Amino acid sequence: MGRSLVKWLLWGLIVLVHLHGHRGCFEEERMGLLEIKEEFARSTPNATIRDYLSPSRRVYILPSWVDDYKSECCEWERVTCDSTTGHVTHLSLHNIWEFDTEGLYYYFIDTSELKDMVWFLNVSLFESLKELRSLNLSFNGIGGWIEHKVSESLLRLNKLESLDLDSNIFNQSIIQSLRLLTSLKSLNLSYNALEGSLPTKELSVFEDLEILDLSNNRLNGSETVQGSISLLRLKKLERLDLGSNGFKRSIIQSLRLLKSLKTLSLRYNNLEGSFPIEELSVFEDLEKLDLSNNELNGSLTIQDFKNLSKLSKLKHLDLRGNHFDEGILRSLGALSALTSLKLDNNEMEGPLYDQGNASLRSLEVLNLGGNNFNGSLPKYLANLRSLEVLNLGGNNFNGSLPKCEIPLELGQLQRIHALNLSHNQLTGSIPKSFSDLTNVESLDLSHNRLSGEIPPQLIELTFLEVFSVAYNNLSGRTPDMKAQFGTFDASSYDGNPFLCGLPLEKNCTGRDDSPTPMHSSDVSDERWYKVDQTVFFTSFSVTYIMFCLGVITVLYINTHWRLWYYNLAEDCMYSCYFSIAISLRKLSAYLYN
Repeated sequence: MGRSLVKWLLWGLIVLVHLHGHRGCFEEERMGLLEIKEEFARSTPNATIRDYLSPSRRVYILPSWVDDYKSECCEWERVTCDSTTGHVTHLSLHNIWEFDTEGLYYYFIDTSELKDMVWFLNVSLFESLKELRSLNLSFNGIGGWIEHKVSESLLRLNKLESLDLDSNIFNQSIIQSLRLLTSLKSLNLSYNALEGSLPTKELSVFEDLEILDLSNNRLNGSETVQGSISLLRLKKLERLDLGSNGFKRSIIQSLRLLKSLKTLSLRYNNLEGSFPIEELSVFEDLEKLDLSNNELNGSLTIQDFKNLSKLSKLKHLDLRGNHFDEGILRSLGALSALTSLKLDNNEMEGPLYDQGNASLRSLEVLNLGGNNFNGSLPKYLANLRSLEVLNLGGNNFNGSLPKCEIPLELGQLQRIHALNLSHNQLTGSIPKSFSDLTNVESLDLSHNRLSGEIPPQLIELTFLEVFSVAYNNLSGRTPDMKAQFGTFDASSYDGNPFLCGLPLEKNCTGRDDSPTPMHSSDVSDERWYKVDQTVFFTSFSVTYIMFCLGVITVLYINTHWRLWYYNLAEDCMYSCYFSIAISLRKLSAYLYN
């Protein structure tokens, strides 16, 4: 009986701990965190860099990290603990000195002028954090580790899954030093000083790796065939970012064994030549591909078209900033799963052909801005029923927006959230049918040759957040300042000298004041009760108080007027009193008689 009772008590204690979590802070981990803070404080940037820091960051960092036994380290800033065990599991030391992330610091990284700030981190300080799952050391100017016992220290972090070293100054040797962190699932080494070939042999030890970011370095070569074979060990890698390096087309061939890839980014490299579909066709599980801002050009052959059909899971394709012609668009009809296509800033000329595009019915994002398409808006748009974002801005589309054709081409796009037709040569009037695009949040028709009035029905677009018809030839009244249109300022209507009404400074006068059928039902609404009640009563109260204060001030200064006012008030009081008293007596006598 006694043993059974003890057993139940132990189980109850375990359940209680799980329900309430661990409230304490392990002393070993608390002291380890304080040593890490001291290490960063000693490594404060030199005087030149320090001048660009905010005053609060020049001396004191991590203010909540204090050496006080009453202070719980799990409640410190940038520290996350497991709610059950109380061990530190996540530590974020990102940008510890709070540099301007878009200013000075990136300038130094890009120009290699940060050498005066480089410092080396003692990695042994993290040994006490044995349950650490995630560590973020990005944006701190770290150039490497202090070599003493690096291997032993990293070996203790055997549960670390995510390591972010973004925006430091690590060189190629950093990957070799991390080889003992075999539990890593995510590794970010973007914006560092990695040079040379892709370090495939060094990376192959991270067999559990799922996310790898090596973008914005100085990598520019491919590995040997033997080195590429070592990538076979990275069977779980799903996301790989090699953007903004100096890779050439051969890099794709080096990656061919990474069959598990779902996201691949090779933006801002030197791939050159035609669309590398033959090399890419081996990535049959690929869902997102970014080849933007390379030197790609040309159209696809019949064989390319067959290879393209192998990418049956590809949903997002970014080909911006290349030199493709309009033929590429017709070829992409083979991508049946495609939901996002970006081709802006290429060199497409001629009309946008209708044939070959109907198969892209699953498209959600279509970006064809900044090309040289001309002719009328393509009718195949009516088939893109899943489209949510459409950008055709910066082309040479001409012709009108006819009332009968636009509903056919655009009015059926009920899921559209963003529509950009700016910087074309479109003429005619804005169709009333645009009011049927009930889900649209952004509508840009600026920099065209549109004329006529802005349909007042557009105020029915209740989700609209961005609206611009600037620099056209529109005339008449602007839409009523109701619903979402009450949030748009004059910049939405700039460059239309014949428009009038709020929010423009130009008032509508003369014949323009006559109510249109749309507004006739609203004319009777412009009465006193349309006045803003809050504004009215506020102004009335302020005016009344000012009047009373004025009267009191005058009576206080002028003694003669003050005596006259008192006498007048007294006479009025007695007069009212006797009038009421006499009337009551007469009434009383009348009732008794």
